[in-house]
Parts: sequence; structure tokens; C-alpha cells
Amino acid sequence: MPMRHRDSGRALGLVIRALEENRLTQDDEDGVVKIISQSIPRVQRLPQSAKHGMARRILQKAVEISNSKQPDADIGVDLMDVTDGDAETNETVETSDKLGTNSESTQVTADAVPDNGRKEALDQTEEDSMTNPTTPGPTSLNDMLPYVKTRSSERDKENGKTTPQPTEKKRRRPSTFSRPDGRRSALTERPRTRYGDVGGINSVVEEVRELIELPLLHVKLYTHLGVDPPRGVLLHGPPGCGKTLLASAIAGELGVAYLKISAPEIVSGMSGDSERKLRDLFDEARENAPCLLFIDEVDAICSRRDSANKDMERRIVAQLLTCMDDLSLEKTEGKPVIVLGATNRPDSIDPALRRAGRFDRELEIGAPDEAGRNQILISLSRKLRLAEDLDFALLSRKTAGYVGADLSALTTMASTVAVRRIGKGFLEVSDTKPSEDRNIWKPTDEEISKLNITMKDFIEALSKVQPSALREGFSTVPDVTWADVGALEELRTDLITAVVEPIRNPDRFVALGLT
Repeated sequence: MPMRHRDSGRALGLVIRALEENRLTQDDEDGVVKIISQSIPRVQRLPQSAKHGMARRILQKAVEISNSKQPDADIGVDLMDVTDGDAETNETVETSDKLGTNSESTQVTADAVPDNGRKEALDQTEEDSMTNPTTPGPTSLNDMLPYVKTRSSERDKENGKTTPQPTEKKRRRPSTFSRPDGRRSALTERPRTRYGDVGGINSVVEEVRELIELPLLHVKLYTHLGVDPPRGVLLHGPPGCGKTLLASAIAGELGVAYLKISAPEIVSGMSGDSERKLRDLFDEARENAPCLLFIDEVDAICSRRDSANKDMERRIVAQLLTCMDDLSLEKTEGKPVIVLGATNRPDSIDPALRRAGRFDRELEIGAPDEAGRNQILISLSRKLRLAEDLDFALLSRKTAGYVGADLSALTTMASTVAVRRIGKGFLEVSDTKPSEDRNIWKPTDEEISKLNITMKDFIEALSKVQPSALREGFSTVPDVTWADVGALEELRTDLITAVVEPIRNPDRFVALGLT
């Protein structure tokens, strides 16, 4: 039974629209299959070969319509259902009048009529439609397809009607996630993050520059000395410590090609598809060398093979091992490719990946100390309008256990508290105005310029933002106080002097030389 004209027209219109918006290439048959499957539910029950047959014909017709320079005819396509990819498919070509009156439809079998015969049949059908304008017929394709742009015809020109010619479209910049072959790309634009935006991990940054910056920018040094540069660096540490931020800062500083992907995006339910994605990813990295390839949550694709539950997991690990072995300078034409992996579970990674020649070095990014938290807070507050009484040293002491993500949340919460406080003041001032002036009253620029985020806002935000360690259950804060301890007054005094006071007031002990 043939597919309804409306269904084929809708699918054809969506394909034409995708071609015009550069979301679909002229040979992307898989993309067309996805479009027609979503727009026509009953197509989903067909075998894969039948879907591709339909997609091939619809794509061919869409390309013809997009490139057509004959605006007089509206061409529709009826596609027959295909079973097992072996049944004959007839192509029905229907022509209709531009004003909505249609003529007799002519069916041309693609296998029986040559190209020149098909053209003559189309011309004859068009003549019949002009001579018999009152004959009812199917609706024109342009009426069914809102996305098909009609062009001015010779008949319109004779009647004095002209259709504005579309202006030349500005060439769209290709998507950062599209490749010439239509496959997804991991190549991203150069990040704006720099080393100065990363605080609290200065020692790690120095090692990163040695392991990544030197091989990527000065590869001749290694070839001259006959030394193989590092191929991979593994960053590990608790969540929120800045592993992803550090990767962006490295790419932003070096300015080399930067491929970024999350490991779960590689995993596919189809057999062999995950391995193909890995090969494509590393092939793209070699094509853009010198290149930095960042794989976030790398433990998702390289867990220990001895504890793997599926053969697919073992195959992915084996494929990743092979891909990293192929990154030697001999196989990349002397252009280095360095893989930067990030994980918070380094012990779950297969040991074969942690040996030399793959992930050569492992760098731990732990929770920042007091000095590191101070640097992070200063970096996060760089663009904020702060009060003069803000004490970063005190804040860094009060935020023990906070990682970079927690400090970022703290800064955001302090800003929210300040906005709420200032907004409440505006409402109180507005309430003092006459009712007719409340809607038009606005603070002046001078009044706004005096507003800022104060230390009290940060102190209030501290009570609302907990460190990740507490939220994830790594540690708990007991609710026992000194009032619950009795008959130990002397011991209590000693503990306060030896433990509590050095934490609360470290400056006093430093001034007295007691550290």
C-alpha cells in the first residue's frame, strides 16, 4: 500500500529544511532515516533496508527540489512500502497548477522510462494541467510543505508579478560538532580560561606545564634528544576540585586544537559502535595534531577488565589501549597528541592503562588547603563589587573542607544574599513613596554605585552552603557540645587551649611563636 502523499510530503519538507539549515548533508542517508522515522511513526515498523530505500529516494528528491531552477511545477512523490528491501518501488510524479488547481496525475515507473522519457512525460503533464485548469486533482506539494520556498516563475513575470529573490544568505559557520563526513566531532573552540583563573593548585600547574606544554609546543626538543614525549596524563581527585577547569585552562593557554568529550558519550548499546567512536575520536585527534584530547570521567570506559560484566567493556578497554599505542611520533608524522584523562576513581581504571607509554603520569588534585582556598576565593571574586571590610583570610579559615566547586557556590550564594538584602531595602524605600510614584521610582546611578557585597553576606551564605564532603557522607559533624560534658573542667580547659584556640585564632599563636 503506498505511503500517503501527506506523509511523504511532510518527510520531504523536513529533509529540505534540514538541508537549507546545513543540519544535513547531501549524502547523509542515516540522518534522513532518523527524520522520516520521527515524522512518520508507521515507518518505524519497516526493516532497515526499506527505511534506507525510502531515505535514499527522499534525499534525492529533496536535493533536486533545493537545486531546482524550474519553479513552474510542484513535484510530489509517493513512495511505496518496501518489504525486506526486495519489492519494487514505483515513483509517482504529480504536477499541479501554481494557483492550487490541479490536473491529471501521471505515474512514471522509474525502471521502465528513461530520463529523457520522464522529462517528456513531465512536460506533457504540465501542458495538460494548463489546458484543463478545472480538473480536480491532488493538492500541490508547496501547499503541503511550508518549508519549501516558492520561486518566481516565467508565468508570474508575464503577468507582471514578481517574487522577491532571496538575498544571498551569509554562510553559516559549521557546527563545532559536525565533520565533513557527517559524524559528530569533539573539536571545540579555544576556551577563555587561563592559568590565572585556576587557584589553589599551583604545584599541579607547574607539573602540567612540564608534562603537556613542553611536548605540545616544543616537540623538536624531544626528537633532538631522542626522548619519547608523554602521551597521556591522568588527573584524579574528589569531585569539584577543578580537574575540568584545569583542562580548559591548559587548552586556553596553549591555543592548540582541543578535543573534549565525556566518556559516557562514547558508550553505545550497539555492538562495535563504541569501538568505532573511539577510533574516530583518535583519528580526529591525529588529523588536528598538535592536539590536546581531554576525556572526562575516563573510568566509564576503561574499568578493570577482570571485573567487567560484559564483553563490550573489555573490547572498549582493548580499543583504548590500541588507540593510545598509536600516538607515537612515528605514527603521527612528528605531531604530538596528548591525552588528558580525568577521574575521581583512579583505582577502578584498568592497570594496563596506568603503565608508561599510556597514562605516563598521574596528578592528584585534592581539596585545597587554607592558602589554596584564599587564592580560589580571590579568583572567584575578581569580577564582584566587594566591600572594603571583606576578609578573605578569615573566609578561607572558615571554609575548611570546601573544594573549588563549593567555594564557587559560596560566592554565588553570597551574591544572592546581597541582592536580596539590597532589593528589600529598595522595597522599603518604595513603600514610603506615594502610591502613584511607587511604580516610577528607581534608584539613581549614584545610589547603586555605593552598593556592594559585604562580609556579612558571605557569613550568612556559609550557613547555607555545605562542603561536598558533608553532602556526600564522607564525614559528619557531631551535635555534641561542651555543655554535654560534665565533671571534666580541667581537661576541658586544656583541650580548648591546645586544640580549639589554635584553630579559631591561629594569628595569636603565630605571633607568640607557637605553631
